[in-house]
Amino acid sequence: MLERNRGGNVIGSTLIWHAQRRHDERTMVVSAGTGDLAVAEECRATLSAYGYYPKVIADVGVAGLHRLLAVADQLQDADVIVVIAGMEATLPSAIGGLTSAPIIAVPTSVGYGSSQGGHTALLCMLALCAQGITVMGIDNGFGVHARRHASWRGSDPSSSRGLWRPVAALKRPGDSLRGM
Repeated sequence: MLERNRGGNVIGSTLIWHAQRRHDERTMVVSAGTGDLAVAEECRATLSAYGYYPKVIADVGVAGLHRLLAVADQLQDADVIVVIAGMEATLPSAIGGLTSAPIIAVPTSVGYGSSQGGHTALLCMLALCAQGITVMGIDNGFGVHARRHASWRGSDPSSSRGLWRPVAALKRPGDSLRGM
């Protein structure tokens, strides 16, 4: 593919042409476990195409809290943090307690038992108590770039025109996830 389309860049399994200029904001992509890395790489690639070039920190889930605490200083220096987690998906709340940076949480379909293909992680993320968390759809590492780009481009409303603005929420308490 690159032979036919010169000037492209491969990040993970994503091919990028004509990436936007580099932004000064410090964006981090944090994954709870190694099973979440495919979504983290997709997220890193699409953020890079938009000029954010995030630092990726992997395998710092709450099952090994000491690994998360070891990178707490780096998290506090970030302007925006993307947190990718499956299973019970409590990592965004733990990170929200360590930093004041806005958090974009991405539930993954990784897990076993009652993970239900990521629905458990999605519902847990929607119920987190830390402030400043936006929740994406299951395995939507690609969509993070739009939320990141639209939410923190400044106060000019025209600067985010035309960008998709994803929202993950149930319509009313008691609504079913069937058909989602």
